[in-house]
Amino acid sequence: MAGQDKKALRKSYKQKRLALSAASFKTKEKQLQDHLVTFLTSFQTIHLFLPIERLREFNTFPLLQHPALTDKTWCTSVVQGEALVHTTIHPASTFESDDWGIPTPTKIQPIATSAIDVVLVPLLAVDFDGNRIGYGKGYYDGFLKDLNRKTTVFCGVSFFPPVDQAIAHETHDVTLHCCATPQGILTFTAHE
Repeated sequence: MAGQDKKALRKSYKQKRLALSAASFKTKEKQLQDHLVTFLTSFQTIHLFLPIERLREFNTFPLLQHPALTDKTWCTSVVQGEALVHTTIHPASTFESDDWGIPTPTKIQPIATSAIDVVLVPLLAVDFDGNRIGYGKGYYDGFLKDLNRKTTVFCGVSFFPPVDQAIAHETHDVTLHCCATPQGILTFTAHE
């Protein structure tokens, strides 16, 4: 499907996020956290991406430790070679950075992907149909394809509202059900 050029959008939104002032970044991050805490209360098993600090990704650790979410089961994915391994995590888990700067749990406790109710998906940009621009490695598209989109919700997390023009969508791309932005949780219906 034709749409905005992914490479150009990826570069533009990386720069846009890095250019946010410290105060603006902190405000947007707090707004995102507030919306996500409310949103996540209705799910039991939550898959978090863990933030790459140098890329100024949304910090998901406060969600893991939030008092309103203490009854949740948490998990994340770890890159091993060309694949992702899925593991439970806890507020007391210890982490070390991998080669990309992604916090990785020091202890792997496998979890079945069928147990996951919602996946928070990192992204740089999203359009109003739920098409996203990630970092281009394809890990999340592969992971989301293995999940049942009728029982698992795919929720992006973006510091910015959706782009006005459609993002180019390829057959291997997986669309999101919704996206958290500083303005709230947006639901997409185009690809249900």
